[in-house]
Amino acid sequence: MTTAYLSRESLARYLDRSRITGAVATPREANLRNIQGFLDGDQHQHMGVEQTKDWTYKSVFKLMRDRVGINEDPKYTEGQDSISAALCIAALDKYADVFSEAVKGRKRLLFATGHPAGLAPVYARLARVARKSGAVCSVSTVPFRSRTATCARSKTS
Repeated sequence: MTTAYLSRESLARYLDRSRITGAVATPREANLRNIQGFLDGDQHQHMGVEQTKDWTYKSVFKLMRDRVGINEDPKYTEGQDSISAALCIAALDKYADVFSEAVKGRKRLLFATGHPAGLAPVYARLARVARKSGAVCSVSTVPFRSRTATCARSKTS
């Protein structure tokens, strides 16, 4: 298998063209509902992760603006929302570092997504890479019916 590497600029253009970032298909109304659902304790929004601090609407909105790149105007409540390609690529870089260190350090890995149709195959491939590096991987289903894959390096490797 051959892997092609894109420059950051080419990757950003690809992400925007494919609407993974940029003007995404997710309407603003859905993003704002998801923020409120998170605050209301909707487990679908938590993906099974326990909250470790108290959040306000303003703090979650700021987090989404700073880490995802949603439209920064809190008064913008209808229409198309956005995701920043630059922020996405920066997060992918951080993810690659964390993934690499976790595999090297024999840590337990959890893959979870709210987008199982698009990301489950990506996570399955990452799990295969981890397994080839000595990880023991399994796939499980969490209560809200989202698929996850967990990996832990074998203690015998």
